[in-house]
Amino acid sequence: EDQYVIAQANARLDENGNGPTYWKRLIAAEEQTSTRPRLVVTYHNPVVSTTTGTAWTNSRDLAWTYSDASSHAQTHYEVDVDTSSSFTVPLDHDGPETAGADTTFSIPGGVSLTDGTTYHWRVRVKDGTSWSAWDASSIQWDAAAPTGGSISVNSGATYATSTSATLNLAATDAHSGGIQMQPSNDGSTGTWTTFSASPSWTLPGSDGTKTVYVRYRDGVGNTTSWLNDTIVLDTVNPSATVAIDNGATTTYSQSVTLNIASSDATSGVATTKASNSSSVMCARYS
Repeated sequence: EDQYVIAQANARLDENGNGPTYWKRLIAAEEQTSTRPRLVVTYHNPVVSTTTGTAWTNSRDLAWTYSDASSHAQTHYEVDVDTSSSFTVPLDHDGPETAGADTTFSIPGGVSLTDGTTYHWRVRVKDGTSWSAWDASSIQWDAAAPTGGSISVNSGATYATSTSATLNLAATDAHSGGIQMQPSNDGSTGTWTTFSASPSWTLPGSDGTKTVYVRYRDGVGNTTSWLNDTIVLDTVNPSATVAIDNGATTTYSQSVTLNIASSDATSGVATTKASNSSSVMCARYS
């Protein structure tokens, strides 16, 4: 009766401290000369996938995920960045390879990036022996804050007679858009909201000079400095007194002298009016 001896061995070709070239020898004995032994080699390349989005960004950080069917750890990576998807002459090349299991890479600050430009990047990884295929993506660079920012209160009026005011705002953004505004009465706190050219605003506190601030940011968070405008809040009417002929109780003429005293603590007295009727002002005195 025929007897068969079957032997099976699983081993990595790069085990036991071999160098770049690996030599393995298979020795097999077979009682049936018609059946030849065979060596089946199964190998796996690691897989890399970019995870950084392709939208506008002001971050130099790039990221990817690593996987390997044989559960071998990532040992090296290589990243290219260029304005062209062909990567003929990359703007940045960290190669030929960087040792490590990192799955993030930051474009060096010494690499100049231009606002409004699309930058292509690609990455490949190594599991100790085998490189993955390249996986590529891109980012749109925007590191510029909105421009043309301005603010005025009540269309630039000098005085306001009510705490209810209207802000007149303007700002533009050439790249990521999505402008938001942050109005404030103190230049440090405030709520970010969608941009509006003429939002309602409440002036704080009692009468006096009020400063209203605003700053703007775009869709990726680039933020302007604080801008401001001032207006004088004056909600109190002027006070005045009047006497006829220095307080005389009678007069023998229709022509009299009015002794008028008026004052206003905030904006001052601009004009004074006099009349013989409480409902009709027929004479003005500056």
